[in-house]
Amino acid sequence: MFNYSLRYTLIGILFLLLYIVLGRYIPSGGLSLCDLEKSIKSESFKGILSLKYIDQEDHSHKKIEISGFDGQKIDLTITLEKTRFYDSIQIGDTLIKDTNTLNVFIKNETRGINKIHTLSYNCNEDSK
Repeated sequence: MFNYSLRYTLIGILFLLLYIVLGRYIPSGGLSLCDLEKSIKSESFKGILSLKYIDQEDHSHKKIEISGFDGQKIDLTITLEKTRFYDSIQIGDTLIKDTNTLNVFIKNETRGINKIHTLSYNCNEDSK
């Protein structure tokens, strides 16, 4: 009936279609926007922004380092955050965030900044 090359071609096309269809419906293992929001919401920090950079080796994620008032360093990745928080902060800013909130208090007397910035990941789940 079929010659072998046509059979293998049809099998290859079938597997390709199966891969495409299943790829749309099976989670890839990556974090959703709501996962990212829940993660940052659970964080708390109080300190001075000591470093901010785009990590070229880690998919160009925006990262910050906070020197905590307790002497600890806090490293955060600000991935897919929608309100341009990363762009609004500068080294030397005081950043304070409590757990279970998306509000970050930003203060810098030199720049005349004293505001609350609310982070957003556009999570639309009811169970944030």
